[in-house]
Amino acid sequence: MKESQRTIFIIDDSPEDRMVYRRFLERNTQYDYEIVEFEEAHEALQCCQQTMPDLILLDFFLPDASGLEFLEELKVQTGKNYLPVVMMSGQGDETVAVQAMKNGALDYLVKGRLSLEALNRACHTVMERVRLMQQLEQQQEQQRLIGAIALRIRKSLSLDTVLNTAVDEIRSFLKSDRILVYHFHPDMSGTIVAESVLPGWKSFLNVQLQDTFLCDHTGREHSQCRRCVVDNIYKAGLSQCEIQQLEKFQLVAHLIVPIVSCSGQSEPGDVSCDIENPLWGLLIVHQCSTPRQWQKSEIDLLDQLSVQLAIAIQQAELYQNLQTLNARLEAKVHEREAIFNESADAIFLVDADSLLTIDCNRRAVELFEASSKEELLDINGQILHRHQLTNQELEELTDEINTHGFWSREIEYQSRKGNCFWGNLAVKQISVASRAMQLVRVTDISERKKTMEQIRRSLEEKETLLKEIHHRVKNNLQIISSLLRMQSRRSLNEATLILFQESQNRVQSMALIHEQLYQSPDLSQIDFSEYICSLTDNLFRCYGVSRVITLNIKTNGLKLTLDTAIPCGLIINELVSNSLKYAFPTGYKGEINIFLESTVNNTVTLTVSDSGIGIPETLDWQNSNSLGLRIVRNLTKQLHGNIYLDCSNGTTFHISFFLGDRSPETALTSKLNAEKI
Repeated sequence: MKESQRTIFIIDDSPEDRMVYRRFLERNTQYDYEIVEFEEAHEALQCCQQTMPDLILLDFFLPDASGLEFLEELKVQTGKNYLPVVMMSGQGDETVAVQAMKNGALDYLVKGRLSLEALNRACHTVMERVRLMQQLEQQQEQQRLIGAIALRIRKSLSLDTVLNTAVDEIRSFLKSDRILVYHFHPDMSGTIVAESVLPGWKSFLNVQLQDTFLCDHTGREHSQCRRCVVDNIYKAGLSQCEIQQLEKFQLVAHLIVPIVSCSGQSEPGDVSCDIENPLWGLLIVHQCSTPRQWQKSEIDLLDQLSVQLAIAIQQAELYQNLQTLNARLEAKVHEREAIFNESADAIFLVDADSLLTIDCNRRAVELFEASSKEELLDINGQILHRHQLTNQELEELTDEINTHGFWSREIEYQSRKGNCFWGNLAVKQISVASRAMQLVRVTDISERKKTMEQIRRSLEEKETLLKEIHHRVKNNLQIISSLLRMQSRRSLNEATLILFQESQNRVQSMALIHEQLYQSPDLSQIDFSEYICSLTDNLFRCYGVSRVITLNIKTNGLKLTLDTAIPCGLIINELVSNSLKYAFPTGYKGEINIFLESTVNNTVTLTVSDSGIGIPETLDWQNSNSLGLRIVRNLTKQLHGNIYLDCSNGTTFHISFFLGDRSPETALTSKLNAEKI
């Protein structure tokens, strides 16, 4: 199937040559040619003025002018540096070919070597080159138009000026009959706000459209940001009613693209109508005289221009919003001045360089007992301090503000009448009209200071009382230990003496905890490493084995509360006592290890091991009636912990428990962690 028709001028004074060219061209299978023949150059130039052909086959020698002279005239006539011309010459002169190319011809053929393929190939090549050059020129012209409109937008804040100039330039570029900018109202009616129209066609500027085809049909189309492209309204499948509506605008073809607020738009044509990107209006091109097949480049151009118009609209709206905002800001200034003066805190505005007070509110005058606001202006704020800041403190203040932009401290102040009070001073670095300032807030905390002092004294009294309680508990436990020792002296039974000694050790382990709490500055926690050392020293002295048994203690600096320390101390007392009594026969050397470490999820593991002979395999330690092991099991339950025995190398007890509250949930966590050991 052949492509659309092409017009070719054959300019040659030789009928035979013209016949050959025609015969070759008519055998072409790609194009349907309309061929017009000329013998002289001037006649062909006159026809070119009326209709420029798609291609010219030009003889180099003509009766009234040379081919080069024809090219020069045609360049002046068209204003183009390239011409759709194939120069035909009877001689293969390269100089002539070069000169023809310089004068605008796009190809050169020698008549004596002409063939069907060579002629058709040259014609196709020249027409394609012309098409590409025209396309490039059109793109450049489109970019110039877009650039000109964009430049006008940047230079003008008047939307009317931008729109009126834009429609004039667009109509001139597209050579259309009418250009409209249509603005939608909230009810989807609208007004034509800008127009450029050729003389002889009706003007619709400032016409408000209600319930028309443009408003109804086009509004629906473009509410979804779809273009409307109609080459011929009589062949577009429209109803008779719709055609009649469009005939009111005297149009035969139209091209419409939406103008969408550009806040969310990324590329020309990439638009979406939604709450953030509402449909503002339409950019409309009318062809009134004849139907028109709209080119893709024209549609793309209108897409880009609609974006530029959207920018202009947004710019104008922003300018209007700016004016509204300025009015609101002025109202805000008055409002904030009222807030500034009605604040419950004293507020000062201080120059960052001179540190002199520039402004203050009414509360500052009241708090510092000044006779008037002026008494607090143009003074250094340190005058109001009871004790002025040292140079080092001022440097720290400056560094803190420069680093973090904020500084706060409690300061004792002295009012202008000599009365002292405490205030919380907060300083923030700010900028006012490009001037470095400090916003200073002083909050009266005198009552809070008095309350805190009362609380501090109450806590000191309670701490003293608590220390006294620990001291008395320790003394009472030592009395119990002494009574047990005195009672043991009356017994001659060795088993009874051992029981008395074990009871003394248990009492002593609890007394040591209360003694440490009494002597410690922190009454809530105990340094367990120091406690274990005191406890084991007492046990080693009691059993007289300090020279043969090595003791290793590792607690990783853990501190325990009273509720945890007492059962842990008793467990260590029982297990170490058992090791000293049973693990090392006479003359047997070894070591005892006590390790306390915190694992995941705040779980603590207490490990007490010895390198002795171990527990007999026949002993069921979990059900043993031994008082010491029963105490260990019960104390482990008290800690909501778990106990595990390892007899692979001596005797090792692992006791794990949660370091915190004793709720069932935490007990379960402790149990699960212990099972991983």
